[in-house]
Amino acid sequence: MKQDKNIVLKNFWEDNHRFADLFNGTLFQGQKILDPAFLETCDTDVSGSITAKDKKVNYKRYRDVIKKMYMGSEFILLGIENQSLIHYAMSLRSMGYDFLNYTKEYNDIKRRHKRENHMKHIRPDEFLSGIFKTDRLHPVFTLVVYYGEKPWDGPLSLKGMMAAMPPGLETHFSDYKMNLVQVISEHPEHFSHPDVSAVFDLIQLIYKEDKHMLQEKYGNSEIDKEVFDVVSSITALDLNTVPGTERGKVKMWTTLEKWQRESYESGQQDGFASGEKAARCKLITHMLENQWDADAIHKATAIPLNEILQVQESRNRSDS
Repeated sequence: MKQDKNIVLKNFWEDNHRFADLFNGTLFQGQKILDPAFLETCDTDVSGSITAKDKKVNYKRYRDVIKKMYMGSEFILLGIENQSLIHYAMSLRSMGYDFLNYTKEYNDIKRRHKRENHMKHIRPDEFLSGIFKTDRLHPVFTLVVYYGEKPWDGPLSLKGMMAAMPPGLETHFSDYKMNLVQVISEHPEHFSHPDVSAVFDLIQLIYKEDKHMLQEKYGNSEIDKEVFDVVSSITALDLNTVPGTERGKVKMWTTLEKWQRESYESGQQDGFASGEKAARCKLITHMLENQWDADAIHKATAIPLNEILQVQESRNRSDS
C-alpha cells in the first residue's frame, strides 16, 4: 500500500541530524548554527483562540515539523512546512504559522502570570497586555521546502502579494519574508548529512531524467530506506513493487532498473519517460491527489477522458 506523502516527509525531517543539516545548508549558508544534540521536538499543534471585543474565535492549526533548540537558558523555534505544489499565498501562510507560535507563547506567559498570582505585582501600563515589560518571546524560523518539478513562481514575501501602493508608502510597508527551499535548484553539496544530500540529488536527477548520472553515482550504492520513501513519494519511483525494500538499506540501481523496465499499461509513465504523454500523466496525478474528479480534469485540460480514467485506475490499484 502506497505510503502517505505527508507522513513520509514529516517522519524524515523529524530526525534531528537531518533537520539541523537542512537549516544549516540553506538558511544559514553552510554554517553549523544548529546542533542536533540540542534540538527537541515540539508539539505541532498551534491551535488556540483570539478574543476581540468580547468575541472569542477558536482556530485549529498544525505545523508539519517544529523543534526547539536551547542556547543556555534561552531557545529558538524552528519549523519546516512541506509543499509539493506551488501555493500562491504561501508567504501569508508562513507568516501565519509564525504568528500562531508567537501567539501561543504570548498566551502561555499570560496564563503563567495568572496561575502564579503575579498579576498583583503588575504595573498599570502592563495590565493591558497581561505581560511584564521584561517578558520576551522566542524567535521562530520557518523553512518552506518545495519539492515540485516546476520552478516556484509564487511570491516570496508578503509584499509580493500586495496590489500597487501609492508613491511614498511602499517604504513604510511592513513586509514578511518567506524562507523558501526549492529541491530542484538547491545544490546537494550544500549538505553534510548523506540522507539529506541524497534526497535532493536523487529528486533532481529523476526530474532531469538523467539515467546515465543516476547509474554512475548510485549504481553500486545502498541508500537508507527512508530516503527512498521520500523520493518515491515525490517522484514516479514506486519502491513498493521491489522486494527487500521494507526496511534498512536499498540498492539503488536494482530498484531503478526494475522501475525503468516496468510498463504501465494504464498509460502512467515511469520517471525516465519523456514527451507529452508523461507530462499529461504527471498533471493528471497531481490533480487526482488534490481531489479533482475525472470529468473535471477532462473539462479543465482537454485530456481524453479514457486516459484520465486509466491513470485513476492505476492509482487505485497501487493504493489497494
